[in-house]
Amino acid sequence: MREPDTTPEAGLLDQLSTLRWNRFHTLVVLLFGLGWALDAFEVTLIGNVLGALRAHFHLGSNAMSFILAAWFAGLMIGASGFGILSDRYGRRRIFLASLVLYGVATLATAFAPNLTALLLLRLIAGIGVGAEYSAINAAIAELVPSRSRGRAAAIVLNFWPIGSLVAALLSWLVLSTLPADVGWRVVFALGGVIALSAAWFRRHLPESPRWLIQAGRHDDAQVIIAGIAAG
Repeated sequence: MREPDTTPEAGLLDQLSTLRWNRFHTLVVLLFGLGWALDAFEVTLIGNVLGALRAHFHLGSNAMSFILAAWFAGLMIGASGFGILSDRYGRRRIFLASLVLYGVATLATAFAPNLTALLLLRLIAGIGVGAEYSAINAAIAELVPSRSRGRAAAIVLNFWPIGSLVAALLSWLVLSTLPADVGWRVVFALGGVIALSAAWFRRHLPESPRWLIQAGRHDDAQVIIAGIAAG
C-alpha cells in the first residue's frame, strides 16, 4: 500500500486543491473571462477592419495575407513562450505582461504609419494573445480548486461570444460613423485601451501558490493560500 505524501509541499497543495469556492475564485474567473473576451475581440476586430486597411495602405491580396500571417506567428510564439517565461519569472508577472503587451501593441497599431509598422505591431499583439491563451489555462489549473475547474473553464469559455459581439458592434458603429481611414485607427485604439484597463484590474491577482511551492517559497505560498481561503 502506497504511503500518503506528508511533505510540506504536498500539504500546501492539498490545502489549495480543497478550498471552497469563494469571492477570490469568482474574481479569477471574471478577470480571465475578460481576457478570453478580449482574445475574441481581437480575432473579430482584425477581420472587420481588413477592408479599411486594404483601402488605406493600398494593399494587394499578398499583403493582406502577411497581416494575418504575422498575427498567427505571434500567436504561436506567445503560446509556446508563456510556459518558459512563467516558470522562470512567476505566473503573476506573465498574467499581467500578456495583457499589457497586447494592449500596448493594439493601441500602437492605431498610429501605424505604414505596412511594415502594421505587420510588426500585429506580430507583437499576437504574442500577447498567444500568451493570454496559456495564461487562462494556467490560472484555472493553479488558482481554482480541482473540483471546480471544469465549471470555471466553462464560464470563461462563455466570454468568447461576448467579446466577438462587442467587437462586431464597435467596429460597425465606428466604421459606419467615421471616415474609413480614421475609423480603423479608432477601433484599434479602443481595443488597446480596453485591454490595458483589464490589465489594471488583473494586477490585484496574487502569485500562483503552486509556482511558489515549486520555487521552494513555502512561507509565501502559505500566506497566499490563507488569503485565498479568506476570500
